[in-house]
Amino acid sequence: TGATGATGADGATGPTGATGADAEFTPAAAVATLPVIASVPTVIAKVNEIITALKNAGLMET
Repeated sequence: TGATGATGADGATGPTGATGADAEFTPAAAVATLPVIASVPTVIAKVNEIITALKNAGLMET
């Protein structure tokens, strides 16, 4: 009997999966990120951070 033939090449890589949906911005999600409220200045600073983030994302007029 003759020698066994060489193994065939591996198949091509499958297609890349679809990109996941972007997370939707919701006020509730923003509030959920607030740390335990320790003082009024902390709250003011966090609100300012959120407003800045909204402006940077183009979701709020300056």
